[in-house]
Amino acid sequence: INAAVLLRKAGHDVTVHVIGYDDLHVEYAKECRDYVAEQGLENHVIFHGFVSDPERFYASCDVLLISALDESMPQTMLQAMASGVAVISPSVGGVSELIKHRYSGLIAKDASPEELANAVKEFLGYSAARRAEILRSAYRTIGILGRSSYVRAELMDLYGSAFRSASAR
Repeated sequence: INAAVLLRKAGHDVTVHVIGYDDLHVEYAKECRDYVAEQGLENHVIFHGFVSDPERFYASCDVLLISALDESMPQTMLQAMASGVAVISPSVGGVSELIKHRYSGLIAKDASPEELANAVKEFLGYSAARRAEILRSAYRTIGILGRSSYVRAELMDLYGSAFRSASAR
């Protein structure tokens, strides 16, 4: 939300759709809603709570901005990449295993509002051809890494490594 405030102050006409488990952190969700009202952003920051089908948002958005600090592998990131939506995220969990900075998305330097806003500004500043190139790269990446055969091979390697480590003890 703070990144959206910074983007709007910089002249970008952004609308943010906040999707997530607001019922798990009720007090934090209330603080966010109150802050949006204080900033006069009610028409630019829309809270949806948990949605089971975030795909419906992808057709109308330019960027999926992940601001979480504790995600392992955000499912919305995978869905957005497969749907042709650019992903911008700090390097949390497994994000950097799929997003290669400036190749298949953008990795913000950290999760601060300033760095998230800078990453969004960078992406919005790219030419249409450069944006399309990033989206194609993301789609190819998820097409390979999302295959069940790839996931199975990775899991077998992981389990084999864990088994060898446990046997060596």
